[in-house]
This record gives sequence, structure tokens and C-alpha cells, in this order.
Amino acid sequence: MAEINSNSRRWLVTLLVVAGVVVAGYLLMPRDKLGGPGGGGNLTWFTDDDGKTFFADVARKDVPFQRNGKEVVECAVYKNGEKGPPFVNHLIRYDAKTGVRQVKKPLAPSQTWVSFSDRGAMALSRPKNPDGSPMDAILVDPNQ
Repeated sequence: MAEINSNSRRWLVTLLVVAGVVVAGYLLMPRDKLGGPGGGGNLTWFTDDDGKTFFADVARKDVPFQRNGKEVVECAVYKNGEKGPPFVNHLIRYDAKTGVRQVKKPLAPSQTWVSFSDRGAMALSRPKNPDGSPMDAILVDPNQ
């Protein structure tokens, strides 16, 4: 067998280390709804009644959309601890004119949509029990 000189050995070790880091990073990276970086699976939560009820469907970027004659928007579903009932914490849509992502509280038809870049958006999207009490927020995964 041919002997490997020290420069070739260093190059080979460096290549193997870099390849190992890339593979490990890819395997440990979270996935989003569409299988890319971010979450996991291909479903997300939607509502067509301002957050009163919710359903899982294939993730899409064109919210709002029409379904059975109703406007459908994405929603974030949480529960308080492992045994708490799931509830819609906030609604998400993209403004048709600007394409800007917006948020609002559920069951508040008179509330206006707030751009995610506005200061108030963080407070609107922060998980809170429907009754306002403190909670152990757990995001509910529609893919489970």
C-alpha cells in the first residue's frame, strides 16, 4: 500500500473533520413545516372563525385564503402544560397589498391586524392563557 505523506494526511483529516461537522449540523438542524430549516413536518394550524376553532392542514404561504366560503388564516396553538386544553393564542396572515406578515388576537373581530415589525406584535403573540393567568406555554405541533 502506498505511503501517505504528512501534507496529504493533514488534508485528508481536515476534509473528514469538515465533512463530519457539515453532516452533524444538517442532522441536528430543526426543520420547518415544509421540511426545511425551522420546525418539523408539513402541517400547520389554521382557523376560519377568528380562532374559535382550528384545524391542521398543509402549510401554505398564501394566507389568508378561501375555504368553504370563509377566509382562512394561520394560527398559533398552545396549551398550558402537558394536560392543558389547546387554544388559539394568535392569528397570522400576510397583507394582500404589501405582503407584510401580520398578527392579531383571536376572537377579537374589531381588533386591527398588526405588522410583525410593530412593537405591539410581540405582546400579541406572547402565549397567555385565555383567562390571562400565568401559564407553562407549550406550542402544539399539528404534525403529532
